Amino acid sequence: MDEGRHACVHLVREDAYNRLCVWSDDVTRASGERTRHLAEHHSQFSQFKVPSLRNVARTAPYMHNGSLATLQDVVWHYSALNEERLHQDGEALLKPLDLNQHEMNDLVAFL
Repeated sequence: MDEGRHACVHLVREDAYNRLCVWSDDVTRASGERTRHLAEHHSQFSQFKVPSLRNVARTAPYMHNGSLATLQDVVWHYSALNEERLHQDGEALLKPLDLNQHEMNDLVAFL
């Protein structure tokens, strides 16, 4: 299992160049509040910061680990999602999209 954000919390807090450092452009250090209160918590397992969809067709491969080569692969993945593999404190956060081929093609064209 990929630990996601949980595996890096201590690295961010200990980094000499985090938002709380003397080299920060924010002289009030207000932007560092999130860093100051950053803590390791079990709910962070398998969480990832997701990038914008802007120019997504140019950013292959996809997923947090680069496991899907095309947008068509990504859309199919979420259309036929295996709910048994999902977990977050026992909650089902995602549901399969159940798209037909035409709908998948339309979504890929939109992206």
